[in-house]
Amino acid sequence: MPSSQEACATVARGRARPWHARPARIAPVTRLASHFVLYVADQARSRDFFVAVLQQAPQLDVPGMTEFALAGGGVLGLMPEQGIRALLGERLPDPAQARGTPRAELYLVVADPDAHHRRALAAGAAELSPPALRRWGHRAAYSLDPDGHVLAFAADDASRSGADDDDTAESPATPSADGRAGMGGSPSDSGRGQSS
Repeated sequence: MPSSQEACATVARGRARPWHARPARIAPVTRLASHFVLYVADQARSRDFFVAVLQQAPQLDVPGMTEFALAGGGVLGLMPEQGIRALLGERLPDPAQARGTPRAELYLVVADPDAHHRRALAAGAAELSPPALRRWGHRAAYSLDPDGHVLAFAADDASRSGADDDDTAESPATPSADGRAGMGGSPSDSGRGQSS
């Protein structure tokens, strides 16, 4: 590997230029939005579930796609499982075959996670872990939506609402039927909050 002096001499002679000496191609600035699409068995059922939980109407609701605006410019999409099969064909396994296996976690930071969690349970979600202070500093609650996606509603501890003193400890992990640790924390909490 040439030294930096040798690389500069090569550039000065008009040969190869190192990557840091090349002019950068900067793409035009555009508004970016992140779309998160969950594959669902029944689009209407999932739409009604998220209307009840998020307390908002979808911004798009057509056969094959329902979309909800999320804070920060994100979009939650609901696509029927057969829709992705029609779109991509046999290139991917049938999403319906994974039903019952957590396929995604939707982690939403909201003003009142307790209220969102209660609405999710009332709309048919199954509770995985009640609201509790998590070691990464969020008060978070976990449930499964009707399609088996993990839902987490969270807030910074300072902005949490409805918290009891007894409800701030990390829930202990409980073994599941296969002997692995259960949902005492986030299903993927080993890295949550590491970068913030």
